[in-house]
Amino acid sequence: MNKESNSKTIKGLVTLVLLVLLISHETTAQNEVAIGSATTRSNAILWLNGNGSQGLILPVVTNKTAVATPDKGMVVYDNTDNKVWYRNDNAWVEVGAGGSTAGLNLQITGNQLQLKEGTNSLSTVNIAAGTSNEGSFMVFQGGSWRYAALTGDVTGLNGSMKVTGLQGKNLATLPTGTTQALVYNPSASSGAGGWAFQTLTTGGTVTNVSGTAPVTVTNPTTTPSISIANAGITNALLANDAVTSAKITDGTITGGDIASTTITGNNIAASTITTDKLAQSGAINKDVLLWDGTKWVPAAVAGGTVTSVSVNSPLSVATGTTTPVISISQAGSTTGGFLSSADFTTFSGKVSLGGDLGGSATSPLVTKIQGVAVSASPPTLNQVLQYNGTSWVPATLIIPVATGDITDVIAGTGLTGGATSGAATLSLSNTGISPGTYGSAAAIPLLTIDAQGRITGGTTVAPVDNSATNELQNLSLSGTGSATTGESFPLNISL
Repeated sequence: MNKESNSKTIKGLVTLVLLVLLISHETTAQNEVAIGSATTRSNAILWLNGNGSQGLILPVVTNKTAVATPDKGMVVYDNTDNKVWYRNDNAWVEVGAGGSTAGLNLQITGNQLQLKEGTNSLSTVNIAAGTSNEGSFMVFQGGSWRYAALTGDVTGLNGSMKVTGLQGKNLATLPTGTTQALVYNPSASSGAGGWAFQTLTTGGTVTNVSGTAPVTVTNPTTTPSISIANAGITNALLANDAVTSAKITDGTITGGDIASTTITGNNIAASTITTDKLAQSGAINKDVLLWDGTKWVPAAVAGGTVTSVSVNSPLSVATGTTTPVISISQAGSTTGGFLSSADFTTFSGKVSLGGDLGGSATSPLVTKIQGVAVSASPPTLNQVLQYNGTSWVPATLIIPVATGDITDVIAGTGLTGGATSGAATLSLSNTGISPGTYGSAAAIPLLTIDAQGRITGGTTVAPVDNSATNELQNLSLSGTGSATTGESFPLNISL
């Protein structure tokens, strides 16, 4: 298909769309077009409504790469590979590939991981942070990969790694020359400690080796051999509990190595002597250990004096005079004996419980306490059994705790102190008036009192004699007085 045919197809499609719009009135808005329907779709700019047996033929290109400047979202049918392709941001993607790797490949170039389609790079990401030098290691740190060289006791790059320390302590440079040993020096590295190389010495100055009992030495001046003489270690040389069973090989100690009465019951831990530790010492089958007055010896069990065994019902005995066998038979309706499992089941059902007990004979339950019912509700942790007036029920024990509601004591006018916690103290501040007694027979007290009722000032004044001017000299009253309505009496008072 060439450009001219494509142009004619597009012009025909535009003409068809315009014809439908003018004749069928099938558009409801300037940006909504429907073909094959009387209505449009508000969420589609173009709706092609077929009759159930029609399809959409896409633009066919000779090869998708022939499109000079493809735009994102363009869809074509490639006549070369007979596939439908769409254009993404910078490449053609096969429709229906579902993100498959058809035509795609991953390639590592230096520090980059590239996703390519052919020679076209679709995406590039750095594999790790940092600088990738020759021989660098890639480590995972802080949630991502990064390039790094080794640190700590081993440093350097791959192929040239070097041990520079041991367990965090610096290691001196390897010397040349004489044979040397690696020695730890706690004062090296400014007191932090480190490893240093030292030249080995060839032999010491010892010329003679000697020992004191129980240690013996042979060839003391040439090739000394140190040993301990047999029986040289005595009890005086051994600390208490120094020799344990773990330090003694089984079977190495015989009776001749143990003095009489040296081992008592207090020296032997419980369960340490088992039957496999005892020598036969002449014992035969069914012998027992018998004390002969001085020691324990194997001996046969002597017979008893029983000549016949008899029993009472419901027991029975067979061969009572030789090898008695005692047995008991199952109980019957008229004879005694043992109860079978079936008999026990039958018997247990015959027992009835009452009073404070319920359930069955095999599984009794306390349903009452002194005749008062106990609730069947299961208790929870730390609950107690409490009587609620009618029955015993599980309940949480509540212990009243005396508490107050005073949270703050504030000093008012004339007071000092107060507190917001603990014990609060209020004090009455001084008013400045001197303590004492104010007023006498010849002086009248004159006091000053504030709004809080406190005496803030005090003094005395002399009384004033106004008898010459204020006393009643002559008073004469006369008239009629009345006590109740309609009644009167004469009144005459003279002073």
